Amino acid sequence: MLPAFFRRDTTTFDWPGILWLIAPTPLLKVHKDAGVLVESKELMSLTASLTTTREQFSDLLRVLETKKLKTVRLQVAANKEEWIIESWDASVA
Repeated sequence: MLPAFFRRDTTTFDWPGILWLIAPTPLLKVHKDAGVLVESKELMSLTASLTTTREQFSDLLRVLETKKLKTVRLQVAANKEEWIIESWDASVA
């Protein structure tokens, strides 16, 4: 779990939020999407939950330990109930 700020490409407003990284386990069902973005109206924040592979999770942990994570970009598809993250990528410094 990481503190985050979310920004659309078309605006300069930063929306506060949380970034969850979920590592797959044998008990976790397989998801066809890359995660979900959820709005919390009570806290006025966004939560992005990213589904990763074991390799992606390990790589991201190393990047976070060395404090080299620069940005995480999300490709989001709007839906009436939730915003599905179709894909994501990360850049390092």
